[in-house]
Amino acid sequence: MPVSALVVTLDDDPVEQAATISRLSALAHLTVGAKTGRVHVPVVCESENLSDGENHVRALMRMPGVVFVDVVMVDFSDLDEVDTDAEHRKPKRSKREHVDVDSNEEWATDLLAESYRSEA
Repeated sequence: MPVSALVVTLDDDPVEQAATISRLSALAHLTVGAKTGRVHVPVVCESENLSDGENHVRALMRMPGVVFVDVVMVDFSDLDEVDTDAEHRKPKRSKREHVDVDSNEEWATDLLAESYRSEA
């Protein structure tokens, strides 16, 4: 059973936050922790397989009141290769060429902006 550690970034509005935390807590596959800081909530997601876990995260991202979902860790060590979905047994990708981050200022700026947004 894959287990994912997530950090859910909530809307700034305290009323919306309470409603969102209530909706998250109602989902059987989630364990919701206490709010950390102004807008972050740690969440543990359990799923039957990797595809279900991915679908759960995508559904969280679409949930009203959720601004962003950070996937901190996914543990699927108890799954045998036979148990994983066919889509997750794709052939290994070839190594990518090294990209010089300094030469791609737009990418670096977007990453920095996203980092600040998730810390708010």
